[in-house]
Amino acid sequence: MKCCFCGRECGEYGNNPYPLSENENDKCCDSCNSNVIAMRLISPEKISSTLGITIDEAELRYVIFKDMLIDRCKNGE
Repeated sequence: MKCCFCGRECGEYGNNPYPLSENENDKCCDSCNSNVIAMRLISPEKISSTLGITIDEAELRYVIFKDMLIDRCKNGE
């Protein structure tokens, strides 16, 4: 089975890549899974309250962060 981000082998079972990938059939390798876990730990609400910004601004930052993590996975970081 290949990682949906970087294409590396992800073993027999792989990891659930949600929320970086919303395709329920995708799996990711252990390396990319660390980025997936980082994304699971934040939310627009947490960003808003931590930074003292509006929820709209927090949602924009959330999307930017998600895109950055997907790029990191695809580049093997």
